[in-house]
Amino acid sequence: MWDTLEVTHEGTKEVKRFTHIINHLMSLDKTFEKEELNIKILKCLDRAWQPKATTISESKDLTSLSMTSLFGKLREHELEMNRLNVQESKDKHVRSIA
Repeated sequence: MWDTLEVTHEGTKEVKRFTHIINHLMSLDKTFEKEELNIKILKCLDRAWQPKATTISESKDLTSLSMTSLFGKLREHELEMNRLNVQESKDKHVRSIA
């Protein structure tokens, strides 16, 4: 339970690393616009994430979408895909028994 709350509020290790790098760059007077950060995040995703990345970039205003919201949407998508994979595995198992 604690791990879930921690990831929900602080993000995964990758999110923390990305935020840490951005914070250090900002301390060196490098500024980033929300849109620029969001585009960098979406571009670094692999091919499996491209449909979701495209959907987010086309449906959301990347200038007003916070990094937290973006990572939340990606995490939500990941959880849903995992749920669907588990369901498909169960369905295949039932069909193979029948």
